[in-house]
Amino acid sequence: MKNKLFVIEENPRHIKESHLSDHNFKDNFSFLENNTAKCEFIKTNINKLYVGIYFLFIFFIILIFCVRLFYLQIIQGKEWRVLAEGNRIRIEKQIPDRGVVFDRNEQILVKNTPNFSLWFIPAYITNDSKARQEILDFLSSKFLDFNKEKIENQILASNSLSYEPVEILNNIPYNIAITIIIDINNYPGLRLVPLTRREYINNNYGLGQVLGYLGKINSDEWDDLNNSNYLFLDLIGKSGIEKEYETQMRGQMGVQEIEVDAFGRTKKIISKNNQKKGDNLILTINAELNKYFADILCKNAEQYGGKASGIALDPRNGEILALVSCPYYNNNYFSNIGEYNLEITALLQDEKKPLYNRSIQGEYPPGSIFKLIIASAGLEEGIINKNTRIFSSGGISIEQWFFPDWKIHGHGSTNLIKAIAESINTYFYYVGGGYKDEFKGLGLNRITKYASMFGLGQQTNIDLPGERTGFLPTQEWKQKVSGRPWYIGDTYHLSIGQGDITVTPIQIADLTAYFANNGILFQPHLVKASVNYKNVKNEIKPQILKKNLISQSYIDLIKQGLRAAVSSGSAVYLSDLPIEVAGKTGTAQVGGDKKPHSWFTGFAPYNNPEIVITILIENGEEGSLTAVPVAKEIFKWFFNTNN
Repeated sequence: MKNKLFVIEENPRHIKESHLSDHNFKDNFSFLENNTAKCEFIKTNINKLYVGIYFLFIFFIILIFCVRLFYLQIIQGKEWRVLAEGNRIRIEKQIPDRGVVFDRNEQILVKNTPNFSLWFIPAYITNDSKARQEILDFLSSKFLDFNKEKIENQILASNSLSYEPVEILNNIPYNIAITIIIDINNYPGLRLVPLTRREYINNNYGLGQVLGYLGKINSDEWDDLNNSNYLFLDLIGKSGIEKEYETQMRGQMGVQEIEVDAFGRTKKIISKNNQKKGDNLILTINAELNKYFADILCKNAEQYGGKASGIALDPRNGEILALVSCPYYNNNYFSNIGEYNLEITALLQDEKKPLYNRSIQGEYPPGSIFKLIIASAGLEEGIINKNTRIFSSGGISIEQWFFPDWKIHGHGSTNLIKAIAESINTYFYYVGGGYKDEFKGLGLNRITKYASMFGLGQQTNIDLPGERTGFLPTQEWKQKVSGRPWYIGDTYHLSIGQGDITVTPIQIADLTAYFANNGILFQPHLVKASVNYKNVKNEIKPQILKKNLISQSYIDLIKQGLRAAVSSGSAVYLSDLPIEVAGKTGTAQVGGDKKPHSWFTGFAPYNNPEIVITILIENGEEGSLTAVPVAKEIFKWFFNTNN
């Protein structure tokens, strides 16, 4: 019997029939059956491995997503909600109007004028080349001198994630601002902001150094500020009153929350806190007096190099009536920097240093003005009294050294009143340094002690930034800087205000005010009152700085010497004024071939002083010839105007 045999070829689906014997069939079928079972076993094991790996991979992917979702939703959920809300809500700050400034008669000195500034928001345009080019093209069509490349570089350099505005242009004319505002909504990255520009009234008042100016905040200032009340592109006081009263005049920044669309356009205002205007300031300055003082002083100083200081103050309360530094400058240059770059450069390079306030920053040897302190110390320490007489023969000799008087043949027998009136050096050599064993003087330590008591070597703390202290020498200082000890000759020089001592004009004005006001010195100040945004006026009360440094009888004696200086002494040029003036001249040597500095300080009326005037003209030669004539004109103007 023939049996059919199924033979598996390369393609197992095609089976051929063969007529084989039963024996052969059984053997071959058994072989086929065994191999087929092995294939099925291998196939099954391979499929289970792949499926397991596949599901394990899927499980880990899902686990990672779950962990990440948990981290974002639960752990960082609050933070991301805030950020998401930030994509819809913006905080906008509104710069407050700065306070304005008036003189004591409420004549305006500094005001705000309308101004427009163009800002961009980096987050909207820095990384968007299309938006950036559209804005640049738009601005190019509005400004003839628009520097497209410069502005593009400014945009590209900004933080692309920041919503803090960056200024492109300032001081935009009104007619151009109107044309910009019509189309600006088409450019979400731009902001046209109405601001104000500082305007300083009538530059001829000569108040450049007093009022100061504004400038852009620098990085150091930014670190020191309460940043919540400023933008980095803000202006801040850089000098003068503008700097000293920055916090008060600044006001309070306004803040509003706004809802914006995807292009940064405002949809609605959510909340708003209005800005608060800064305080207005009423100065103690009499603007017309300051103008006249500046005109007279700077004109007279011009022939000596043009550098001078002039101060007028009321000794009864410390109010500064005039504060002049020659040369002065036009503050408006700094309000329009783009227009006045050349002028500002000239100011910075000027050898006369017009930005320098000589009245509080200039440090000079006081010359014979210092004799008032030597007289005070000598009386208080019992070195001299009103009857003490010293003979002036033209100077004083110590071994091979000679210390001269300004009058070659001397002044003869001299008491304190005559010594002050005629500024007799010999008298003060004796009082300050003594003479051999015949006369015991004050010595260095007591001289500097009294100088410090009267405020020398320290700030007066007038309400202006940058005040200097002057300098009082010591034995230790001299040994350190020169390697030499302190000699008796050094004490003689110090006794007449020469040598290493320096003072500021405001210190000398204070010294004079002490005697004018019979031993009571008030804090010198420039602000009389402030007025806040609610129109509430805050008067500045006078503060007593020093009192009763020496006995009243000694003050009276020194005042007699100051009066005698005008009636018959070194300031006799003032004797024909209709009011009684008392004062002291000074001629301070500066060494080399330079001319001496010229000083005058005095007060009037003698019996009831209303004004102290202090004048310094750098290299102005003798005080009696240069400073006194200026003082005479100021006294005349003041009393003619106020009577």
